[in-house]
Amino acid sequence: MSTQSPVQVTFGGLSTEYSNKGFTHETLSVTKTATMFNGSALVAAGTEAAIASVALVTQIIDDPSVELLETGETGLVAVAVRGNIFNTAAINYSDAGAFVPASATLMLAELNIFK
Repeated sequence: MSTQSPVQVTFGGLSTEYSNKGFTHETLSVTKTATMFNGSALVAAGTEAAIASVALVTQIIDDPSVELLETGETGLVAVAVRGNIFNTAAINYSDAGAFVPASATLMLAELNIFK
């Protein structure tokens, strides 16, 4: 029997009065692509970002259940948007480029920390 070890995309977040990641995360409907995984960077439209569109990234999938979706299937996943401490090694793009925090969108960079 294989053991699944999901990638830890966020190390933590802001302490708020909200529970269940209510402030740091949102729920988003995504259509799974062949390159979409937990940690995939997304643009505002909810589609997977390529490295060339790093400045347009507004959210990052932080939900291992995205990997249970079949390619082409649509489902709801948690996306990290604000107040997070991101594991930059876990963030990926559709074309396998590496995430560079200095290139992140102004909104994503101001409201999150990258380690």
